[in-house]
Amino acid sequence: MSATAQDAERKQRSNVESKLRRVTPGRVTHGAMRTRPRQRASQRLRLLTLAQAGERVQLSRWTLRRAIERGELEGFRFGRRIRVSEEALDAWANGCVIEPSAPSKQRSRRSKLAPNHFRQIAKEGISS
Repeated sequence: MSATAQDAERKQRSNVESKLRRVTPGRVTHGAMRTRPRQRASQRLRLLTLAQAGERVQLSRWTLRRAIERGELEGFRFGRRIRVSEEALDAWANGCVIEPSAPSKQRSRRSKLAPNHFRQIAKEGISS
């Protein structure tokens, strides 16, 4: 096959491919069919690096890594990289809230020693 014949064949193939229409339920698309439907912006999973997540909750990335290892925080591993979703980070942070306990009795600031204890020591003097 000569070079001009190959060029003509390529051109014809590209014209046919450009005219192909693939039909998906309720929608007509031109060109390659999408492998998965697009997600709406509200449904997309926003992943953060450990450094970004640490900045957001003001903790070190090592603290977050330990929380993931303990199973407290959900993380995603892509090769050697670890990512955390915003939703999981928010849920984890909200789960770490410290509830106030029942009010305890106020401790007395008075000494447990008898009030005259120090006077007696001063009168007797310290003998060693």
